Amino acid sequence: MQISGYQIREAIKRWELRRSTSDSQWQDSFFKFKDENKIHPEELMQVYLKADESVAKLPVLPITL
Repeated sequence: MQISGYQIREAIKRWELRRSTSDSQWQDSFFKFKDENKIHPEELMQVYLKADESVAKLPVLPITL
């Protein structure tokens, strides 16, 4: 499968969005009301770490011209 630079750039944007979303939810994840449904902080941290790792790895993929 051939991957273009455009596909890598778009994947990086998606992972950066996922990382920033989990970062913005972090502070609010520590407290919740009884009826509220929130993601556990450990799950948010796993999402953040996966996104951060993916953003770091994607620029080194070989691209086709």
